[in-house]
Amino acid sequence: MRLRLLMPALQEHFADASNIVQAFDDAGFKTSYEALFGDPPEALLSKPSEGTISYAGLQGFLFQVAVATAAHGSSGDIVLEDEHKIKSAQFGGDTGVLELDEMVAEAFGAYGVTEVSGSAASHLVLWIVVRHLAQYGESSALWIDTTYDFSVDQAALALQNIPFEVGSPT
Repeated sequence: MRLRLLMPALQEHFADASNIVQAFDDAGFKTSYEALFGDPPEALLSKPSEGTISYAGLQGFLFQVAVATAAHGSSGDIVLEDEHKIKSAQFGGDTGVLELDEMVAEAFGAYGVTEVSGSAASHLVLWIVVRHLAQYGESSALWIDTTYDFSVDQAALALQNIPFEVGSPT
């Protein structure tokens, strides 16, 4: 990564970060890879402009470059908890009709786009989406009508006939 792109993170630790980065740039060290894995720190210290940074400052600067470019670690329990949150929020396409739910189990992707077509597709998908939105209040749906046959009036009428309460999974 170019050292210039790390400027916001480096300025939190070094008031003269822009001068240091410019000195490294002038010496031919333009990327974090070149700064971290190129010449040893003593060689880097001799190449930037005289008086730009001390040896201790150079060590701190290289440490902050490494921190800014490294992947952030995570513990297994946090990853597992995040995965459980994702799985619990996945869209399953629950229709409320056991036989139909079993038939289309796992047919709807949790994060992708699902296309449904057929004679009663709009009503079926509207039913499923509304049930999902009612059950998971913070979820959302995007309806893309590629055939221009979706009627808001018919959808409103269909919504009035859905027999369930908000927050109820069935």
